[in-house]
Amino acid sequence: MGLITALGGVVFYLTSKRLFFDAPTWTHVASTLTYGLGTMILPFATLFFDHDLTASFSLFTFYFLLAERHGGFESIRSGLCYFLSGVFCGGHCDA
Repeated sequence: MGLITALGGVVFYLTSKRLFFDAPTWTHVASTLTYGLGTMILPFATLFFDHDLTASFSLFTFYFLLAERHGGFESIRSGLCYFLSGVFCGGHCDA
């Protein structure tokens, strides 16, 4: 569970950089640290609850949809972002 939560923190950082590209880097780092250390994500990541899994899957879904809206990724096809967001949305609803 801790690994998926850590990946959720990375995706939170990347989403922050994609949404607020004009902001300095320290604001993205500060918001990610606040997300990871200042919310209930930290206690739930150390235990076997599905709350952090659901939050991470929601972040994955949002990031892939946001990336597709802003032009997608150079290395993958455009339909794959929609597919991955659907997979993570399904995992979010299942968890």
